[in-house]
Amino acid sequence: MMKNDEALNESQNEFRTYFEKVVDTQLAFAPSPEEATGIALDPKQANSKWLTHCCSILGIANIRLIKRIERAVQQVTPLLSSFHAKVADRAIQSLALFAWSLYEPQRAPTPEFLGDRATYIVREKRDQKAGWSWRGHRMAGERELSFTHAGFRPR
Repeated sequence: MMKNDEALNESQNEFRTYFEKVVDTQLAFAPSPEEATGIALDPKQANSKWLTHCCSILGIANIRLIKRIERAVQQVTPLLSSFHAKVADRAIQSLALFAWSLYEPQRAPTPEFLGDRATYIVREKRDQKAGWSWRGHRMAGERELSFTHAGFRPR
């Protein structure tokens, strides 16, 4: 049984050469993000519905990563209990995005990209107050990754 064929690195060519001759049946466990969150998260837990939504929007299907995000959410949300519920929602979506970026770098945007994007949002809001409009300049992936636009809607 092989649990992670991506970790083979330099042995991958040799593995593929003999794979066909040795393996009769190949079964890949590749749950969808919705299935993975269904496995990883307890629906009775507070914020599990919102965390499921955030992980689904980002396409996170790694159960270990979802559990890591859940633990971070459980540590952070009590600290935010005195604030409006939307603050906790934003924290959860940010934790999901940042954890995805950190722990799945081959699939997620880099932390540098996210930092640049956050700077872009702050500048855009500042310039809008001053009467400037940057709507013609959209960064790649803004629709999927934005903290304030489509995809992440407050409950």
